[in-house]
Amino acid sequence: MRRRSSFIERTAVLLFGGYLIFFLLRHDPEPRAVPGILAIAPPGYLLLAAQLNPLQQVNLGLGIPAARLYSIELSVVLVFLFVVYFLALRSARRQPHQGGGLGVILVGTVLFSLPLILCPYLLSRDIYSYIIYGRIAALYGGNPAIVAPIAYSHDAYFQYLIAWKDVPSVYGPLWTLFSHGLTLAVERCGGALWLYLLAYKLAMLMVHIANTVLIWRIMPAWKPEQQLYATLLYAWSPLALIEFLSSAHNDVLMIGLILLAVLCTQRGYWRTAAMALVAAALVKWIAIVLLPVWAIFWLRQAPAWRGRLLLASQIAVIAVAAGLLYLPYGQMRESISAPLASQSAMQAENSIGALAIRGGQDALLWLGARSAREPGWRPAAEAAVAWSSKSLIFLAWLAALYAVWRRPTFERLLQSCCWLLMAILLISPLFRVWYITWPLALAALLDWRPAGRIISTLAVAAPLAHLQSESPAWLDALVFLPVIVLAVYELWQARRARSRLRVQAPSAEQPIAGSP
Repeated sequence: MRRRSSFIERTAVLLFGGYLIFFLLRHDPEPRAVPGILAIAPPGYLLLAAQLNPLQQVNLGLGIPAARLYSIELSVVLVFLFVVYFLALRSARRQPHQGGGLGVILVGTVLFSLPLILCPYLLSRDIYSYIIYGRIAALYGGNPAIVAPIAYSHDAYFQYLIAWKDVPSVYGPLWTLFSHGLTLAVERCGGALWLYLLAYKLAMLMVHIANTVLIWRIMPAWKPEQQLYATLLYAWSPLALIEFLSSAHNDVLMIGLILLAVLCTQRGYWRTAAMALVAAALVKWIAIVLLPVWAIFWLRQAPAWRGRLLLASQIAVIAVAAGLLYLPYGQMRESISAPLASQSAMQAENSIGALAIRGGQDALLWLGARSAREPGWRPAAEAAVAWSSKSLIFLAWLAALYAVWRRPTFERLLQSCCWLLMAILLISPLFRVWYITWPLALAALLDWRPAGRIISTLAVAAPLAHLQSESPAWLDALVFLPVIVLAVYELWQARRARSRLRVQAPSAEQPIAGSP
């Protein structure tokens, strides 16, 4: 008897069609033309594709400016992908035990990856930075954390590096070692640029699949009724798929190590969890903010102060031992301080702070304030935003520590880490679309409201930043304002729900009339 396909399987077919259309759209070199595999590897491919691509033929016939038409088409495709994705999530929440399970999710993920990996043009240039940093370490014996790519301008692939030419790597030594090994493997296979792109994309696909399996394994002992929904929320997120599989962002590796720490913590392997968290920070530094939150949780779990001191010393030993990963490239102190200095020197861009600077200057000019025209106004505003952001992030970090110290439960640990990462990506002076994936996996482990709903709304709004390179202030505001309003509403609703529970709890404990 033929099995009837589930709703999630049918939505997978629709999503695959959506990603095929996305693939056809990405033959247009605008906006932000960053060449991908099919724009580099096969000679004459782009010319042939222009003749056979039905979307480009329609666009030529309409006579509308290409950039404007492309933005509209990309918006329509993204909306379609997110609508189908949310329908799949809704089905998973209502029917958590429908057929397919992990197998359908993984097969769908692999199918979606095919058009994304082969995109002729990319939405991000970071993969070329990964390639150059890896070649600096593996082929030239340099330390990419200290030496900028401009020092190796003779490299055959330096011409593809669109930005960050004079900036050393801001990533940790674990990522440098990963890029080092991947570079050696690609060079053994011929070292062609398209092979580098394919290697990084396939590596990120494997990590994304591993993360999906980790979430699937975490949920049964945590919230078994949400196993399908949680795994689907992360694995099929259009934002995660586009940023990890098309653009090959290394954030997916950091997320995977955080998820490994969650699984190990859940099962009581706290030393392995500590090593996983430290490793996540050695990929991208932002993960270091989670280690003290986890440490507070472990310390509160220890029954006595003697056990807590032993635990703290062991965590310190793990963190210090992680410094051994710097040894292959030498100059340990400089390798640690240089990336942190580079990140702190970055100016506000695509963030709430940057929006405040742009909008504030425009408002002052409209009001006739002469000070806004002075050359020193913007540097002063940048400095104010930078210090304000650091102060607010520090307060958010203290709030996360206090929340876990006051109530050291597994749920509170996940909540605190998720909301801390959410606060950082909203408060930080520098915002990138793929930063939204930081709290995505942790939000998937929590309830749909408020965590899942807020992060999903932000994931829908953020790709608007890809539509054009110099977006107006009102378009940047659309990324943040709905999420801020929703976050305030959801947290207010959650507070009201907790208040009602506290009021009802004593009445539930009162004796029933007539009982002794």
